Amino acid sequence: MFKITCSVRTLVEFVYLCGDLVRPFHDVQRAQEGAKIHRLLQRSSKDHYEAEVAFRHTTILDDICFEVEGRADGVIHRNDEIIIDEIKTTDVPYDEIMEDGMPVHWAQAKCYAYFYCVKHPRDTILISLTYYQMAEARTKIFEKAFTFAQLETFYFDLLKQYQKWALFAKQHKQVRQISIKTLTFPFAQYRSGQRDLAVATYKTILDQKVLFAQAPTGIGKTISTLFPAVKALGEDKADRIFYVSAKTLTQKVAVDALDKMRIQGLQIKSIVIAAKDKCCLMEEKNCDPEICPYAKGYYDRLHEAMYALLTQSDHYELEGLRAFGKAWQLCPFELSLDLSLYCDVIIGDYNYVFDPQVYLKRFFQEQKERIVLLVDEAHNLVDRARMMFTKRLSKKMIQSAYASVPKAKRKLRKALALCKEEMEQLEQEREGRFHSEWEIRESLQASYEAVIEPGEHYLKETPLSNDDAFTTLYFELLAFKRIQELADDHFIYLSEKEDDDFIYEIFCLDPSSLLKKRMDEVCATILFSATLTPVSYFEQLLVGHNENRKLMLRSPFPSEHLYIAIQDCISTRYKDRLHTSAAIAELIFSAISMKTGNYMVFFPSYQYLQILYDLFRELYPQIPLLKQESGMTETEKTAFLARFMENREKTLLGFCVLGGMYGEGIDLQSDALIGCIIVGVGLPQVSERQELLKEYFDDTMEMGFAYAYICPGMSKVLQACGRVIRSEQDQGLLLLIDDRYRLPQWNALLPAHYRHYQVVHSPIALMKQLKRFWADPLLPAHKLGTEKERGNGD
Repeated sequence: MFKITCSVRTLVEFVYLCGDLVRPFHDVQRAQEGAKIHRLLQRSSKDHYEAEVAFRHTTILDDICFEVEGRADGVIHRNDEIIIDEIKTTDVPYDEIMEDGMPVHWAQAKCYAYFYCVKHPRDTILISLTYYQMAEARTKIFEKAFTFAQLETFYFDLLKQYQKWALFAKQHKQVRQISIKTLTFPFAQYRSGQRDLAVATYKTILDQKVLFAQAPTGIGKTISTLFPAVKALGEDKADRIFYVSAKTLTQKVAVDALDKMRIQGLQIKSIVIAAKDKCCLMEEKNCDPEICPYAKGYYDRLHEAMYALLTQSDHYELEGLRAFGKAWQLCPFELSLDLSLYCDVIIGDYNYVFDPQVYLKRFFQEQKERIVLLVDEAHNLVDRARMMFTKRLSKKMIQSAYASVPKAKRKLRKALALCKEEMEQLEQEREGRFHSEWEIRESLQASYEAVIEPGEHYLKETPLSNDDAFTTLYFELLAFKRIQELADDHFIYLSEKEDDDFIYEIFCLDPSSLLKKRMDEVCATILFSATLTPVSYFEQLLVGHNENRKLMLRSPFPSEHLYIAIQDCISTRYKDRLHTSAAIAELIFSAISMKTGNYMVFFPSYQYLQILYDLFRELYPQIPLLKQESGMTETEKTAFLARFMENREKTLLGFCVLGGMYGEGIDLQSDALIGCIIVGVGLPQVSERQELLKEYFDDTMEMGFAYAYICPGMSKVLQACGRVIRSEQDQGLLLLIDDRYRLPQWNALLPAHYRHYQVVHSPIALMKQLKRFWADPLLPAHKLGTEKERGNGD
């Protein structure tokens, strides 16, 4: 029998919600205030009051089992009467609160009343709908009596209205399960290591654990994790798959993997959740229903449109959603979120799982599902999580917001003025210098929080664009407050002068506890990447402990296909860069001069890149060069990569930045890229924040320099190294330039499949070895040259 599990709220909102798509304001703040008001009203009752009464009711209707659960705000016992109390906070003016103004509220209460009468049989029951008007702090109560027969009729009618969707879900699942049962791996055979990763993923899902999997570039990590996850869906070991990554390009790989399985007969529904700004159909982004036609009447058109879309296709992504949204006048972003409830695989950015501002609450708060979480590029999650959990207040932003608010809005302007004064006073006290403290300045906290309530009222009554100064500040304040509420001893407060602005920041030192909280809400998490070395570093910063499953795979490709050299006589430290630049340029030229082809050279910063770019262009003008620029557009990024795909008769050398858009995630196979040169060890630039991280990890686990500098740097290095060998046929060179690569703390982080490296001390030695390698790339590394030529006595 097919089973539908949902909450009372989800059920009644699906059936009864209508009208406009209303822009949410501070839902977290309101939820907390609402909870306090609920408790106050519950305690103030003169009758015997049972608060927060949980219900779960099962109904079988036409071979579908509906399991609906929820929590009534209260059950009141007044003499012989039973009253179901439903409490709602509202901004609607007190005199405009009408008894039948919100049918969805009555529907929710009637469900609880029906459940109560089933569990405690009685002929009649009262429902009390209690509205608390926030601004006026007044309560309005509507009370109605219902018979059991009325409630039963209402509830079955509610289920029948939802039955069309339940039948759709049932039929889709039946078709999906049959297709998964016969699904085979979409390639003729597994690559070396692929079966190990697939088996480890499947077992981790069955055992509901966390797996850290390091699999070298080119092994096929995406299909090796998605395939067993899909199989687990088919065996009813999971309800849904989330595939999240840091980059759109990687998400495309997941879509391609699903397409390969569809060719094998898989029938599954999948969706790519794109960023809201990319989805927007308006020239000027404004979510006000009076301005945006795609928000006006959204819920009136949603169900018909969504059913049509679900029955037309199985995969949904940006361009198709934009076209469909335009045709049906529906916001494509909100449509994607609503569609996701009917999709088996949800693909998107880390934000939609981990970011407290934008994560998909409908899956992690409202639904109780067995979610399999596949985290690609997991090495990126450390820095991305720090960004999610780090928020800033800007003096200039507050000043601009204050100047933009009309003088008639006295309460709001007074709050903004106080907040502005607090920031200015703090700047004077700190004299603009960098400062850190473990507790927030209480007067500043009080001042910024005082802006939120009048700010909400102002935004609700004033049509503003998304780029309005106060709108921008308002949502920054909400984000800051949300993170502050989550903050513990893993956070620190910073203040500093930044150009002509003054910034107050809550900085996340260690995101592990917040990431683990989300992972605890899913049934299994697979974190995979080509670079999870050392795995203990990633375990500590992503989960907070080392008691996880681990799988560390070797490269499936012959080591003879990759020539690796370390030049350990050149310093790339900041103080030495001007003195060693000429030697590095000569070494780069030597590396690329033994075979015509496409190469990339990576630097730890744009500044260092520019120095070598200018010098190399001056010394070797015959070599065509490309340079990665900061802030490149999508068109420019694509054009840059396209140059590597062209058939060329000359060598092409691209100058790129470690950790940037070309340092990971790009797939240039065969002759599109035959060599990478890494200048430096990728250390993050020394800064006050990096030093705070160093101090924190020294204090907590005596790993300060390693965790703040070495591990993040080498992760970027190894990602760039992985651009060279992408398939069984690829051959290429890898040159690492820095005297630290031979030191134990760096050398230990080189993976096993790079252990056949050679040490070269001069351009001549490098050229001799490369000449032999390109003449016979299958020659074992130890036979490429004499001891002297291999750098042991050059």
